[in-house]
Amino acid sequence: MAKQPPAVPAAAGDERVEITLADGRKIVLGVAVDPMTLARLVQVPDRA
Repeated sequence: MAKQPPAVPAAAGDERVEITLADGRKIVLGVAVDPMTLARLVQVPDRA
């Protein structure tokens, strides 16, 4: 697996989170996302 670059600290007031999936794909979204919506988003790359 390729080594990931170090995470860059979020700017003040930046309420986003980046999720790296096992296949290397990334999802970036706001932290206020509904948990059920997040669960559906994580499944989408597997269907593509």
